[in-house]
Amino acid sequence: MVKHNSLLTIFDYHDELKTELNKMRDIKTELKVIKQLGTLLTLAENPITDYADENKTVAVMDPSNIALIQGINADGKRLLANFVEKDSNEVKIPELEYSKFNGSCKYSSIYMKRIIELMETLKESFKISTGTDYPAIIENDYFKIMLAPRFESD
Repeated sequence: MVKHNSLLTIFDYHDELKTELNKMRDIKTELKVIKQLGTLLTLAENPITDYADENKTVAVMDPSNIALIQGINADGKRLLANFVEKDSNEVKIPELEYSKFNGSCKYSSIYMKRIIELMETLKESFKISTGTDYPAIIENDYFKIMLAPRFESD
């Protein structure tokens, strides 16, 4: 009977240890996500704190006005809040409809690479929508990113 209780204690300890390791992995992943977001955005000096409201849009445009990043779920909004200034205007998210794709469009390979690295850090699949002379939309459960197309000068 004593052995059974000690084994139970070991299993409890093992479960607690697994939980702590998972938390550490989550923190490491979050730090990697923030680092990846930092390759596209600038950290806010006075970040927003009211991101938890489900109805609040948490989005920010990169300094070059090439990529707009929106937090989709609570975690995405919380992570993105580090890059949204408290006294900034709320970003308006355009409604885009993608129908038939009958042409081609160019996008910045540097931005695309950074966005894909961000998505890989989250270890989730993502969806890419494109259209002729339309922004590419790259999205998963955490973020929706609109990447402006590149236009060739005439």
